[in-house]
Amino acid sequence: MAQLLERIEDEIKVDAYQFMLVDRDGAANRPSDALTIEDLGHRLRDEKVWFVTTANLAMIKSSAADWHIADIVLELWDDRPPGDQGRWVKDITSRMYCSSGFVRPVQTLGRPSRRVLNLGAPNRTWMVRCSLGPGKGERYAEDGPPSGLEMYRLQFWPDR
Repeated sequence: MAQLLERIEDEIKVDAYQFMLVDRDGAANRPSDALTIEDLGHRLRDEKVWFVTTANLAMIKSSAADWHIADIVLELWDDRPPGDQGRWVKDITSRMYCSSGFVRPVQTLGRPSRRVLNLGAPNRTWMVRCSLGPGKGERYAEDGPPSGLEMYRLQFWPDR
């Protein structure tokens, strides 16, 4: 049975309906045939597509609001985690190569989170399941974006 190795909870500001998950190496150390950030952005234009990956980068498209704070959970598993469809509205699984093995959420405009998930192995391809569910309930700040609209969970496990 799969074991949860690490779990990180965070918040990320969604700008222009998007946010990213980025390997610490960013554009460095990527295979030459990897899709670019522009390629991923083009794929997200399809209204049915909401999660795309390439080497060192994943992009997530929100449908909740163009500007808000989303709750996010990053998990590392030793094998494919069990499904738990009950609380998630939708999920999708993809492959993501990570050169450094350290990933973190990043705002579309470039501000990275201070929280980093250590995958424990560099230069490896991972399976990643992105799940979307309702947030903790809408909250509105006087001078900032709303929060609590949605929650994302990204689960990583080795691609065998």
